[in-house]
Amino acid sequence: MSRGVPPAQPLPFSDANIEEWEEEAAAGGTVEGDYNVAWWQSETLGPKKINGDLSVTGLGAKLYVTGPIWVTGNVRVNWNGKIILPSTSEGRSIMLVADGRFAVTDNGEVESQSNGSYLFLVSTSECPNAPNCGWGGDAPAISISASGGAIAANAQKGTVTLSGNADINAVTANAIEMKGDAEVTYDEGLASPEFVGGPSGGYTISGWGEVE
Repeated sequence: MSRGVPPAQPLPFSDANIEEWEEEAAAGGTVEGDYNVAWWQSETLGPKKINGDLSVTGLGAKLYVTGPIWVTGNVRVNWNGKIILPSTSEGRSIMLVADGRFAVTDNGEVESQSNGSYLFLVSTSECPNAPNCGWGGDAPAISISASGGAIAANAQKGTVTLSGNADINAVTANAIEMKGDAEVTYDEGLASPEFVGGPSGGYTISGWGEVE
C-alpha cells in the first residue's frame, strides 16, 4: 500500500562541510598526478590530496585509508581491489571526497576493520548532467555494482546508481537508481558518526533518509 510522497529532508552535508574535509586532506600534502594501487600492492594513505585520479584495481590491491582524502579527478575500485579502513580508526569514519566520479565495480570492495567505521564516498559531480561523464557521456556521479561493504554514498548534485549485488549502508543523492539485487541497509550508527579529523574530531548528522 502506498504511503504517499515522504516529506523532503535536509541534506546531511553542507558545501562548507565538504570544503573543510578537502582542506583537512590537503593539509597532509598533495600527490601530483594519478595515484594507482595495482595487483598485490598495499599502500597506506591519508590525509592527502590527489591532483588526479585514484585507482585501486586488481587482485591483492589494497589501500588503507587513515585520514581524509580529496581526489580532484575520478575514483575507481575494481577487479578485487579493496579500500580498507584499518582497526586504528577505532569507530571513527573517514571521508573520501572526489570532484569527479566514483566507480566500485567488478568485485571491488570497501572493508572496515573497526566496528562502527564507514567510508563516506562524497562526489561533488553533477553527472550524468554535466560534461565529462564517462565514455558514453551519461555515467552517474557514483556507481556501485560490486559488494560495496561499509559505504555511505553521497552525491548531492548528481546521481547514485546501485546495481548487481551492491550492498551499502546509506545513500543520499539528487537522484538514486537501483537495479538488480542492490540493497541499502541503513545503519543506526550513521545517525551521529564521528569523523577522523575536524576541529572537534567529529560532526553530527541530523539524519539520513529519502529526499524529494
